[in-house]
Amino acid sequence: MKAAILRGPRQVEFGNRADPVPVPGEVLVQVKAVGICGSDLHVYRHGGFGNIVVNDLVQGHEPAGVVMELGAKVQHLKIGDRVAIEPGIYCGCCEPCLTGRPNICPDVKYLSAQSVDGAFCEYLARPESRLLALPESLDFEEGAMLEPLAVGVHAVRTSKLRLGDHVVILGAGSIGLTILQAARCAGATRIYVFDRLDHRLEVAKRLGADAVGNIDQVDPLEMLREWTHGRLCDRVFEAAGEPESFSLAVRMPALGGTVVLVGLCAGEVSLPLDRARLGEVNILSLRREAHAYKAALELVESGRIDVKSMVTHRFPLSRTGEAMEIAASYADRAVKVMVNPA
Repeated sequence: MKAAILRGPRQVEFGNRADPVPVPGEVLVQVKAVGICGSDLHVYRHGGFGNIVVNDLVQGHEPAGVVMELGAKVQHLKIGDRVAIEPGIYCGCCEPCLTGRPNICPDVKYLSAQSVDGAFCEYLARPESRLLALPESLDFEEGAMLEPLAVGVHAVRTSKLRLGDHVVILGAGSIGLTILQAARCAGATRIYVFDRLDHRLEVAKRLGADAVGNIDQVDPLEMLREWTHGRLCDRVFEAAGEPESFSLAVRMPALGGTVVLVGLCAGEVSLPLDRARLGEVNILSLRREAHAYKAALELVESGRIDVKSMVTHRFPLSRTGEAMEIAASYADRAVKVMVNPA
């Protein structure tokens, strides 16, 4: 089958991979849509992330597609079913898995992580248990967007957001925008968003932000104080992944508030912990999502959350390198870039 293979930093080759064959319990899916994630871009720009070095990997972990073949012992799905694909296969027997936190399973096999090929290809063989049937009202791109939305839902759940809370979000990429919508659904009454790209702030405003600010043009902390009459916010979500953004996030909660660190940032960052201690601020971290796919699907199906309008660019599989470069450079007012292999 055809696949887009990352050979090194910013080096995507359109080549071949062996056709996958479903084993018992697996389903062969023809990939129809794959979103480009911020974590994909970290690896694309640098050829790795943290201590992970990549030089021969198919990226992509936000796929949806159509069932083409059934392995033995598949019980519920049938050929022709349209599905979203959850990217992680968890061991099921470690302490995190057994206590409801499979997202931190140390033995997870995750699409496009470590040596596991991802979804920028024509076909995937995945366990039936990791597939979610799409209702007729959702298309493949909305199915692919369930992965970032699940992260947003998990972030809001982790924050223990309460009815009437005020929220600030740093970063208006796809994760920040899904957090914005999930927070509104959970009962936030005021939501403020900061980014350095005006076109993304325009999308945030359209999707329900009460006020937005470009951090290159304003002092975000002073602006937030002005908007909130000095109180600041109950829940702060860092979704930009920039070192200075983490420090800023810890300065933005009201007394007793909560910060949720969602963005990816390799290495160490400096945090104003005395500010956190004096204000008894809770600092929480997040990895991927846990048990949020079904909720994400229902929120989109019900019309309460709009993921479709976040997709700004679409490319065929043969132009995955161009798609990655558009996304990595934030060119052409890109918000969410989608690859459509078939």
